[in-house]
Amino acid sequence: MNFKPKLHKKLRFKTQFQILSGLGLAIFFAFVVGFLSFYYFKASFEVAAFIGILSLLITLWINEALPLGIVSLLPIILFPAFGILDVKNATSNYANPIIFLFLGGFMLAIAVEKTGLHKIVAKKFLGYFPATPKGVITALGVASVALGSVLSNSTVALLLVPIAYSITQDPLLKTRFLLAVAFGASISGITTPIGTPPNLIFLGFLETMKFESISFVTWILMMLPLSISMLYVMIKLLSYRVVEEELKIDSFEGIGVSFEHKKLIVLVGILLLLLLLNSPIKPIYICAIFASLSKL
Repeated sequence: MNFKPKLHKKLRFKTQFQILSGLGLAIFFAFVVGFLSFYYFKASFEVAAFIGILSLLITLWINEALPLGIVSLLPIILFPAFGILDVKNATSNYANPIIFLFLGGFMLAIAVEKTGLHKIVAKKFLGYFPATPKGVITALGVASVALGSVLSNSTVALLLVPIAYSITQDPLLKTRFLLAVAFGASISGITTPIGTPPNLIFLGFLETMKFESISFVTWILMMLPLSISMLYVMIKLLSYRVVEEELKIDSFEGIGVSFEHKKLIVLVGILLLLLLLNSPIKPIYICAIFASLSKL
């Protein structure tokens, strides 16, 4: 007897039930929160509607009743319908330059993952340091900071965690290697404006409030000393009292640089060059650099 049609029918019914129950729960929370805001907290109708819609979106993000892409487009319909924003203002933020920076970072991350470039980078960095626990911690930390400077820090952590997990079977060393990736990715988030999404949100806030924005080069000059200091301290802490023994690292055997890897490296280099050329350095930072060099 063939049970596949019945199984598919049950799975389809389960999926439909999850979607309907998730939507119903989100609408219920939105109505309750909006009602409480309007009647008990004496908020205006627009404010109450906004709080209710925000509850609706958050609930849909959590229960995943609808794809995130659909949920992200709901404000275009709901904000004008409840008089919160008109269509022009509701849709203008979807074309904000910060959104395109997000999109570019996600595209780069997907390209790195598809081509396996992160494995090449990890292999190169591991080859520069001794095959000891301290050397691996240093290599993973430096690789996380280097990759996280051009990719999202969370993306870098997802790319390098499997590599750190496969180097050794020792639970203690494995934990230290994973922490090196996590801390290195977090440190990389402050190194460049595109290192983590909150940086882009902060730049967008400066632009919205008509404040003077921070250029790409200026950001790096201010944050690079702090990033290097944090990386040094992280390596010292994670390598504290580790046994310096030779590790057999065979996870990268047979991995070589392909033509696709070279194309992606050239593309990333061109993008970084464009960011640097379109980001003038202010005279105060040039003076600070020359003053620091003169003291050496």
